Amino acid sequence: MESHIFSRIPREYLVPGSIVLAGILISFSIVGSAKVYLSKAAVSQLASADQGSPDKMAPINAKDHVFGAATAPITLVMYSDTECPFCKVFHEDTIEPLMDEYGVTGKVRFVYRHFPLVNLHPKAIKEAVATECAAKIGGAASFWTYLSEIFNVTPSNNKLEESELPKIASRLGIDVKKFSACLEDEKMIDLVKADYEDALATGGQGTPWSILVDKKGNKSPVNGALPLADLKAMLDEKLK
Repeated sequence: MESHIFSRIPREYLVPGSIVLAGILISFSIVGSAKVYLSKAAVSQLASADQGSPDKMAPINAKDHVFGAATAPITLVMYSDTECPFCKVFHEDTIEPLMDEYGVTGKVRFVYRHFPLVNLHPKAIKEAVATECAAKIGGAASFWTYLSEIFNVTPSNNKLEESELPKIASRLGIDVKKFSACLEDEKMIDLVKADYEDALATGGQGTPWSILVDKKGNKSPVNGALPLADLKAMLDEKLK
């Protein structure tokens, strides 16, 4: 696999700590298959999803996974699903080369948040938890390398076998026994659920869903897997 910024991980750029929705709400479960049910709360929440606003985005905090300098004038927050084929393309063909250029130079910092569309990709919940476990056990660098490896190996569309998750951990030097125990920890799902709910609040209805935050705090939505040239053009305009 070609070397990229997330595999090289310059320490000064690491900050520790961290398809359309149908009318259903996900009951997050990491034990067995994800549970899906319909409720009045679900209908209410998703019916108002199109009324969400990027301005409702939760502030970046210690639980977030942040790559790049805190002083960067532009922040790109991406809500993503590891089994979404468009997210895979966006991560590998746009985000990685973008951060190779704009992250290293201190122009952009990148924040990854989970948005598993479990009605389409039920395996994405446990994969999101796996990235959190990688971070918990191996630290911030392990989060990024584990995330990139998932995108690298998954065929997408819910086709990555769950048995591959500890194998990825092993390849990256993460303690597999601790990792496997972490995968079954129900508390880990709260980190994923918080991101999911934040994505809905900001108006996200599909993946990838991103928000650009400029140096004045203005927030602009970025829908879908933009090509690298298009996203760079947006960033260059905001960097003027």
